[in-house]
Amino acid sequence: MPEVSPEPLLDAVLGYYRTSAIKAAVELDLFTAIGEGATDVAAIAKRTGAAERGIQTLANYLSVMGFLDKAEGRYGLAPSTAAFLDRRSPAFMGDIHRFLSAPQIIELVLGDPAGFVRNGGSIGLANIAPNDPV
Repeated sequence: MPEVSPEPLLDAVLGYYRTSAIKAAVELDLFTAIGEGATDVAAIAKRTGAAERGIQTLANYLSVMGFLDKAEGRYGLAPSTAAFLDRRSPAFMGDIHRFLSAPQIIELVLGDPAGFVRNGGSIGLANIAPNDPV
């Protein structure tokens, strides 16, 4: 008999928390700080200019999500994180959040999703216009 769980529902509805955590980490250069050797909460906080309590909460959440490894109070970058979220990497993709989680994009996606279904697609521009500032 299949397990009954609210986990898929909660993961879907609260997905924006994951987006928020990545956005905060990239904007604080948390991944780059760790990659450069700031591996404990105090060092990361000093390097990013953020509060230790905030860094600890964020780093623990990023660890649970699999972006960071944590052992004995120290954080390290998971391999994919080192490749795509450390600014020193030639494959850095962290700033993609500036487009994909821009307020205009969030509104486009979450503003009226039932309306998309009712209409069989989006109304008006489905994508960003060529000269849109986003």
